[in-house]
Formats: sequence, C-alpha cells, structure tokens
Amino acid sequence: MNAMKLNTEDQARLERLITQGLRRQPLLKAPTSLQSRVLAEIARRAALPWYHLSFRQWPMLMQIGFVFTALATVVLARSVLLWTQLGHAATEVAAPVTHGVTFLESLGSALSALGSVFGLVGNGLLHRIPGFWLVVGIGVGIVMWAMLAGIGVAVYRTLDSGRARA
Repeated sequence: MNAMKLNTEDQARLERLITQGLRRQPLLKAPTSLQSRVLAEIARRAALPWYHLSFRQWPMLMQIGFVFTALATVVLARSVLLWTQLGHAATEVAAPVTHGVTFLESLGSALSALGSVFGLVGNGLLHRIPGFWLVVGIGVGIVMWAMLAGIGVAVYRTLDSGRARA
C-alpha cells in the first residue's frame, strides 16, 4: 500500500505526463449516424407542444393559470365541505377561506352566491344527503375523471404512435 503513495512532486510530474499524453491524442469525431440521430432528437424535442414539456418549461401564463385553477379547486372543495358541515351556512364558509385578501374576498362572495343558489335550488335534496356521502360522491367523481383522462391519454398515444410510424 505504501508503494502506491506518491509525494506531491511525483504526483505533479505524473499528472503532467498524463496531460501531455492525452493532448497528443487525435480528436474523435462522432459517427455521422449518431450525429444525425442526435440532431433529429433535438429537433423533435424542440417541436413538442408546450403541454408535453415539464411544468417548468410551460409558458409563465399557463403556469400561473394552472396554479390559480388548482388553488380555486381546493378553495371550492373546501368551501363545499365546510358548507355541508355547517348546515349550508355559506356566509360562514366565505369568512375563513378569504380572510384579508381582496381578490379572495371577491371569490368568496362569488362562492357565497353560488352557495345561496345551491341552497335555494337543492335545499330539499342536499339536506337529505349526508355530508359524508356527498364527499364520497365528489371523490368518486374525481377518480372517474382521472381514469377518463388516463384512458384518453392512452388512446391518444396509441393512435399518435401509429401515425408517427406511417
């Protein structure tokens, strides 16, 4: 093991020798088939639509829109959940959700109005459905939507790959 250890002077001389030997080597050029495949892949990726790219590569407006839509969905789901648990008191739902932020206050008032409409139209129906089953129904609907989206993606990729080969 001690025979393998080099002092700093020998190590520097060895590094210089290796560097000189490597610099004398001819530069290798990539095969033309590899070069054409790499350039074709770069062109293919550049031609992809924005929604096939990662989220960080989406246009900024679409990222903001997605985040806003996701937050609005969470706020709406929370409002519906609280609305069913508070005995349809839509005004009580808007206060904790939209405390202090003007934009969210307007969204809360819109949800309050929507809650009032649901309260008037579905008063008899919603009072008969327990809140637990309403939440279960919403969950089943979300799972069904996700399955439908997955099936749609699978069908699209199947049809799209057949078109790409032709």
